[in-house]
Amino acid sequence: AGVQSVSRTYQTSTQWGAGGVITAIGLNTSTGYAFVVVARNGENVVANESAISNTSSTLATVPTSLAIAVGGSSVLTATWSGDDTTYYVENTTKSTNSGWTSGASWTSGSLSCGTSYAFRVKGRNSDLVESAWSSAVSATTNGCGGGGGGGGGGSTVTTPVIVTPVVT
Repeated sequence: AGVQSVSRTYQTSTQWGAGGVITAIGLNTSTGYAFVVVARNGENVVANESAISNTSSTLATVPTSLAIAVGGSSVLTATWSGDDTTYYVENTTKSTNSGWTSGASWTSGSLSCGTSYAFRVKGRNSDLVESAWSSAVSATTNGCGGGGGGGGGGSTVTTPVIVTPVVT
């Protein structure tokens, strides 16, 4: 990880406003930034920098575009988009989870056939600050196969199910 680039901005206390507060805007989410205080006198002579710097990350963002792909009668795969460092996915119906992972997909297996399962995902940044949960989306595994005889082998067709959450 670490700081991606160094860009120093010098300001006088009158430009900072009351209390020496500045607001950094246009930062990327889940990215670390370092801040160092530098003083300058009225003749534009730079004094010493602060001996202590503070590195902090921007807040984690809620992952988007959570979708569930049906992988047969016992497997569902969740995929999502996001710019966080790691993600945590839950199959809330089965009470299983991915643990923290850096990938953007997770497969939930050993599911019951013909059953609906709900999933949600949250992100975490490099400072281990977690986002809120995404809206939950659901998908149903393929139905249970009946008895019957022989037939040739086949392949399971994965059917993506994309759900757009509705904010209420």
